[in-house]
Amino acid sequence: MIGHLELTFELRFLIALGLGFLLGLEREASGKYRQRQVSAGVRTHSLISLYGFGCAWLSNIEVAFALPIGLLSIAAFAGIEYLARIKEGHHGWTSAVAVLITFICGALSLLTNIWLPLAIGIISAILLSEK
Repeated sequence: MIGHLELTFELRFLIALGLGFLLGLEREASGKYRQRQVSAGVRTHSLISLYGFGCAWLSNIEVAFALPIGLLSIAAFAGIEYLARIKEGHHGWTSAVAVLITFICGALSLLTNIWLPLAIGIISAILLSEK
């Protein structure tokens, strides 16, 4: 029987980083395949996931509204990016939604059972790769 694995703060941090990296890697691969510039790749998605993790940590130490403000700031970023891409003639919500999912995966890596952010991140990467 497999023993209980203690998910420390540090391990959860690495999982959040890994999920952001995975989603960013998929977005970069998708952009190269379609021969277009990617607005958010490995570095950006990794940072967004860590931002979500940091906001969740601040929320855990009772910094008021850290998580909702973090989510709103990422949503504003995604909205601005979406509007800029529309002006360039690109349409679709996929990249904006991927940014929001990345933030949520980072936050959930600290706040919930680890299977939830892992499932959301891995399934999202698979779905994003299908087009």
